[in-house]
Amino acid sequence: MYQNQFDHHMTEYNWQDDNPTFKGKYREYAQCNVTAMMSIGGHYSDRLDGSNDQQLEWVLKQIEIKINPRAEWALEIINKMPWVKGYTSQWWVVLQNGLNHLMQIHNVPGRFELDLQMSWEDFLIQLQKGPVLTNVYKLATLKGGHFINIAGWEHGHFRVLDPRGDANKNYKNRTIDSGNNVFYEQNMVKAAMVRYQETIFGRKAKSNHISALYFKPLKGAEEWTPKKK
Repeated sequence: MYQNQFDHHMTEYNWQDDNPTFKGKYREYAQCNVTAMMSIGGHYSDRLDGSNDQQLEWVLKQIEIKINPRAEWALEIINKMPWVKGYTSQWWVVLQNGLNHLMQIHNVPGRFELDLQMSWEDFLIQLQKGPVLTNVYKLATLKGGHFINIAGWEHGHFRVLDPRGDANKNYKNRTIDSGNNVFYEQNMVKAAMVRYQETIFGRKAKSNHISALYFKPLKGAEEWTPKKK
């Protein structure tokens, strides 16, 4: 059975298909981003329930995403990265700012760091410390970018919390728990992660690099671990 150092505090799963749609202005099929954000945020805060859709709706309003990643405060950061293209990519800074706001109000001694060109080796090292929020492109039957949480690996497979469902089943017959702790073949996921890099960076994409949000404890709090729920 798969084990790692943070199994005592399993990352909570949230399925995007039953999320609030904000009267049709922000449909559930586009919410892999904030759904994955809630899931990984709940891993580090015992006051945040990553599986609770009512809390998800509150969080969206609380961090002023307001159904639109092109809010003024996000644009200030996005405009500093003109080489990042695509609707999915604009969400990176929104997710990072949202997560760090949640960590602050919940008194979690750390912050989420964004690395849009993380080496594969650094990614595997980071995965030993905790879950990583990343993006894949054209995974299984998906036609574009998609945010997922990777929570560990075993025998050449990643343990994934996929807000859309199970890519192994081409996302068919989705249910409320179908993407919870699914195991994806490592090379399949890596190829989709690298495709994403090539899509947003073009010729500037570095070989075997990926994009990731990961938690980093504050200085002096390196031994801190999430509380058991």
